[in-house]
Amino acid sequence: MKKKFLFPANLTILLLLSVTASAEVNGGGMAGAYMQLSWSARAAGMGGASVAVADDAEGGLLNPAGTILLKGRHATASYRKMDLDRKLSFVSYAQELKEGDAGLALSWINLGVSDIEERDANGELTGDIKYNENLIALSFGKRFAQKVLLGVNLKYDHS
Repeated sequence: MKKKFLFPANLTILLLLSVTASAEVNGGGMAGAYMQLSWSARAAGMGGASVAVADDAEGGLLNPAGTILLKGRHATASYRKMDLDRKLSFVSYAQELKEGDAGLALSWINLGVSDIEERDANGELTGDIKYNENLIALSFGKRFAQKVLLGVNLKYDHS
């Protein structure tokens, strides 16, 4: 009888103790949190698991070594309107530099919101607030051996 009762009781206690409560006081979130979003339809369709597939213009930002696998030139662009009037834009261009030996990509991500009413402590309208985050990335990949590919991203992030 005791064994039948102990297992559910122990399981309940374990579950209650494993739940952690975290609260952020006066925080604005994490810098660069927009990088966790899927900025392209392909990345979103793959559930964010697009690192392993780098055979187009989108891949260079997540996996710069994948630019080596490109054939020819690739360009892509996407626009997404999100909740709370936020907008996400993505543009990328990539190409092979040497046949199967090197690749280069240039990407730009823009996330922003505008037309937010700014008010003072009395509720009086004082203006509009606009907020933008931009990321510009230059991706380069080089083959050093048949199965050794190396990639580098140079990123400029501006808020």
